[in-house]
Order: sequence, then structure tokens, then C-alpha cells
Amino acid sequence: MPRTGRTTSTTKPPATFKTMHPLTQALATKQANLDGEPRIVAHGGVISIVTPTGEIWQVFDLDSPDGAMRDYPLSDDRVFARIFVRMDAQAEPRIYRFAQTESRSTGPVALLMQLEGAQAAA
Repeated sequence: MPRTGRTTSTTKPPATFKTMHPLTQALATKQANLDGEPRIVAHGGVISIVTPTGEIWQVFDLDSPDGAMRDYPLSDDRVFARIFVRMDAQAEPRIYRFAQTESRSTGPVALLMQLEGAQAAA
């Protein structure tokens, strides 16, 4: 069951990442590569997006500009921004700041569009 209430006060990504089971990772990556569609994988209390190119990014929400971070993204209008952290650490974390009336969807296509529009978090 997803946790929806835990937040931490930082805009930095978590120090430790939840790892994905290798079989789950291989299947999601293969499917995304085959049909060109992103995949969402829920694991260990977090969600990750698998891009059509096989990159895997964990997804976190910021509840406010002061950096209260939620460990499980929600389709909630109160979400201020979304953080994407690549699981293989081959890229800097990225942050996507929502426009006031923009959808906070956590569907695969919406998350991919947010990731593509995200800026380096530094």
C-alpha cells in the first residue's frame, strides 16, 4: 500500500534509493524499448518511470517551495514540483515546477513529458 503522508524538508534527493528487482527492471525496460512507450513501476514505496530509451528515474513530489518532499508522487493539485532522480546516477537530479493550473498526473506519458521538461536541480 503506498505511503502518501511522509515528507522530508529538503530539495535534495534522498541519500539512499529503493532498488528495483532486476527482473522487474529488465521486463519494464524491454517493453518500453519494444513499443516506445514509457512504463511506471511501483516498488518499495516509490514509483519509477522507465523511458523508451531504457533510463529509469525515481519520482518524488515537493509539496511547497520550501522543499517538503513526498516519497510517493500524487496526482494532487497542491504539489508544487516533481523531482526525478536517475537510478544509475548517470545524470543530475531534475526538477519540474508545475504551473498553477497544470495537471499533476502520474500517468506514464505525463511523467515522461514532465521529465523531458525538467531542469537540473542544482
